[in-house]
Amino acid sequence: MKMMTKPGEQFTIRRKAFALLKKAFAEHGIEFAFPTVSVAGGAAPDISAGARQALEMGKTEALAG
Repeated sequence: MKMMTKPGEQFTIRRKAFALLKKAFAEHGIEFAFPTVSVAGGAAPDISAGARQALEMGKTEALAG
């Protein structure tokens, strides 16, 4: 959509125009899209024996230090 307005009135006119459009869309059951994020997960992956050993060594060194 393109509009011509008097200088300084563009923001007020744009706000009103968007409000009227949104109202008309809602009356006809049209919804605006909005960004969403879906995160799906399951059980944590099993780590290798070497990684497990490194984690354990790090814990014991931290406790000893």
